[in-house]
Amino acid sequence: MKEKIISFLEENKYAVIVLAALATLVIFIAGISSEVCLGDENLHYRLAKSIFCFRKIISVDPAYSQMEVKFYYNWPALWHVVLAFIWKLFGKTSFFLAQLYQSVYYFFLVVFTYLFSCQIIEKKAAIYAALLTASIPMIVSFSILFYLDVPATTFAVLCAWLIFNNRYFLGGITIVLSYLLKTNMFLFVPVYLMWLLFNSKGIVAKIKNIFFLFLPIFLLGSAYFFWQKNPAFYYQIITNAIKRIKYFNFANLFSFKEFNNSYLLNPIDIIKYFGLSIISLIFLNLFVNKPYKKYSRQRNFIYLLLLFYIIGFGIIFGFYTDIRYILPISPFLAMLVAEQFFNLKQKTKFIIIVLCFMQVLSVSFYVNFQRRISPEVKEGFIFLKENLPKNIGVIYPEYAMMLEKTDLPIYWHSVVNELKKLFWEDNKLEAVESLRLKNIRILVVLKSRVYDDSKFHHFGGYPLSFIKKISQLSFLEPIFENGSMIIFKI
Repeated sequence: MKEKIISFLEENKYAVIVLAALATLVIFIAGISSEVCLGDENLHYRLAKSIFCFRKIISVDPAYSQMEVKFYYNWPALWHVVLAFIWKLFGKTSFFLAQLYQSVYYFFLVVFTYLFSCQIIEKKAAIYAALLTASIPMIVSFSILFYLDVPATTFAVLCAWLIFNNRYFLGGITIVLSYLLKTNMFLFVPVYLMWLLFNSKGIVAKIKNIFFLFLPIFLLGSAYFFWQKNPAFYYQIITNAIKRIKYFNFANLFSFKEFNNSYLLNPIDIIKYFGLSIISLIFLNLFVNKPYKKYSRQRNFIYLLLLFYIIGFGIIFGFYTDIRYILPISPFLAMLVAEQFFNLKQKTKFIIIVLCFMQVLSVSFYVNFQRRISPEVKEGFIFLKENLPKNIGVIYPEYAMMLEKTDLPIYWHSVVNELKKLFWEDNKLEAVESLRLKNIRILVVLKSRVYDDSKFHHFGGYPLSFIKKISQLSFLEPIFENGSMIIFKI
């Protein structure tokens, strides 16, 4: 049995299509049998629906139209525009089509990784690079959830493949497409330019290739810039990047900035998000078996992509951040370690292959289980939707989910100054007055998001010290309670 599976993967030219199709089917079923509710996927889904309804990219969420404090959609909207266009073709919004659309990116990420790997490593090992990429837990989970990391990474791998093969005009197009999905994709651009200069013979060829690379970047970038009509967003990105570089301090690389669900510097999170299969092969590659053709021209291109992304990412964003932001380098890591499969005995090789498939299945099951709203939380949402006017603001930590489900103006990060005073300082009435002036009159306490703040403070939920004395605060009047949440009128 194991010999047949290994032989099929290594010998059959359609193995990558079968692998990608099966894995895509698994994540699609996991996605379609759940619901949109986790983190930023609510915002992406909501923006796509707004574009479908208004037939243009909006900058302010409609739920905040009557509020003093707005919610701005300040990110590139390529994913959302394409999804809205697909819905237009079918005449209605559809969760089924949205899930299928997101799954297609995963399918092509696996296929593009294989095709690029065929030129970087031994052809038989390319299927293992595709298998490792398909099984990385954060790739699986963010291919189910409507996050943009996987779509952007799909275009990043395609772009690197095109640039590697000197297809600079097409490469320039994919640079723009990847950037319009996730702005951190620009970190790969210096490597593309270095590769172009190194591989172009003579000054004329260099100028010609630079022209073909940057022409689509200029044309498509300018068109999108004027279409979106939101220059403040790009100005903010550029100025923030310049400030980070200008005032760079090595200590800032590892300083805590905000609460996240995972951290790049946490070893447990690294294992959870990258998976045991690729981590075990990275260990073998570094400490046990010598990698094949360690310093070949092809591998050097991949090393440069990894190096520049990690260094640029650290300088601009810092390393004490959400581990998912490092996802774009994971297919390139898979390429570098895939040949380690040939150093393994057949039994060990088969175990890692099975582990890869188990990761796809287990992560899909886990995300499917987590991607659900409990009946009690739904009950609270229904209460708010039926009893609050549209111009009353609500404070809730999982603001994106509540915004999508209730169509009410929800706040959290945009009122952290008030929350800081409300949670920990003595001048709580000052915070209450500020919230009332902004017409934010409801505080929803989600019981599962209460944390012990005796060691350090953050805004990932409600501090226990605040919850213990909440009944003593006269300006908070409970108007609803069940097993999951308490709703207070401010």
